[in-house]
Amino acid sequence: MIKIDNLFPKVDQNQLQLAGQGLEALMSRKDLGFTQLLDRPNLWESARNRAQELRESGVRRVALLGMGGSSLGPKTLWESFGCWQGELDEFHFFDNLDSVSFFRRLEQLGDPTQVHFILISKSGTTLETLSMADYVDQHLRQKGSSLAAQCTTISELRSNPLSDWARANQVSLLEIPEDVGGRYSVLTPVGLLPAALMGCSLDEIRDGMKSVLDQHQILTQIIAAGLASIQRGDQALYFWPYAQGLETFGFWFQQLWAESLGKKLDRQGKPAPTVPVPIPSLAPRDQHSTLQQVVEGHQPRWVWLLRDSLPVETGPELDQSSFAGGSLREKKKMSDLVAAQADATEGVLTQEGIPTLALSLPGLKPKTIGGLFLAAELVVGGMGEVMGINAFDQPGVELGKKLTKELLSKDR
Repeated sequence: MIKIDNLFPKVDQNQLQLAGQGLEALMSRKDLGFTQLLDRPNLWESARNRAQELRESGVRRVALLGMGGSSLGPKTLWESFGCWQGELDEFHFFDNLDSVSFFRRLEQLGDPTQVHFILISKSGTTLETLSMADYVDQHLRQKGSSLAAQCTTISELRSNPLSDWARANQVSLLEIPEDVGGRYSVLTPVGLLPAALMGCSLDEIRDGMKSVLDQHQILTQIIAAGLASIQRGDQALYFWPYAQGLETFGFWFQQLWAESLGKKLDRQGKPAPTVPVPIPSLAPRDQHSTLQQVVEGHQPRWVWLLRDSLPVETGPELDQSSFAGGSLREKKKMSDLVAAQADATEGVLTQEGIPTLALSLPGLKPKTIGGLFLAAELVVGGMGEVMGINAFDQPGVELGKKLTKELLSKDR
């Protein structure tokens, strides 16, 4: 499944012991639903059945309305393999309230009455998501339809503005369990329904999750490397995948890491350990931008390199180059060039003494991505246990939401 190609510098025995204890403590908690999703068949069946209903009704164009984990997880699935399955013609993601972009993209849908909308909010109260839904509904009514007539909702089942609206309008409602946080929800119907619509095997996603649960040693090593990063005082964590299909995964991981581990206080009310700020990148593209600072910058930093060790070969070898110096590229596939760049970057980082974690994945496919999602959640959750913090709340985010609502009230 996930393989560690390089861990520099090595972690010590104490860090490994603490990491193992943290992972064990995480897995023993009964209040965390994300570790128990394999044992909740109703969630998997509801996503599979709803996808089948939509396919049978002829749905080929989909638009998702959601914020943060409600959008980034499904978008990762689409970019990593869903867009190549051929089951859907289009999948659009609306995840921001920029009015210029939002309404332009809404118009670019063409005939919106031919689009099925997926509306996701765990709490059912997300201001941005419900606002987008209102404007989409208004747009559809002008076209003679309505959001309720062409929508699936995904939320907690308890009473909230979204679930109440769904029930009142007889809209299909799939469950996000109350004990699964929004940023940990990708392996619930949040990601499972889009995956099934894309033609991805939910059984393969389950297999990937199961395989990761057997990789205790690798998860422990990654958690231990995270603890070493904290002890070094690293300020930045560069997440550096060498695969276009993992670009949005970097932003999903950024949310998971930052909201879970970026805490002011621990559970005892004392100052919490400081973790590095996660910075998503994409290679080889960003070798022409941030790599300079990664290699020669002065701030303490940690780099994760993530590569696809079994890329799907969709292009030919280059027979002949038209450019001077191009002979190095001849008789090479494009994946050969990327592999050489990844090896070179890893070599430079190690040579310069920059802490590096190099991971490889056996192809971007449902099993791999399902396992990768769960592995990241277990690593971050395990680090939270060792750090003594609550990795499952986000008080800094909630304060911003509260102030936004107060300001909107004053403008009335």
